[in-house]
Amino acid sequence: MRQGSSLYPVSISNKFSAITYIFLTSFCNSVYFLLWLALCLTNWISFCMSSPFNL
Repeated sequence: MRQGSSLYPVSISNKFSAITYIFLTSFCNSVYFLLWLALCLTNWISFCMSSPFNL
């Protein structure tokens, strides 16, 4: 019982740090994904404009 009560706040802080870590990584991944998507869209638009075949 003592180990459980002593590990309880540690598990809470670990859960909080894990949640913040997951949130930060997902946020950074979404930002990188949006940047990559914008880059691909601009490249695709410029390719379609420069290509003789107007798709």
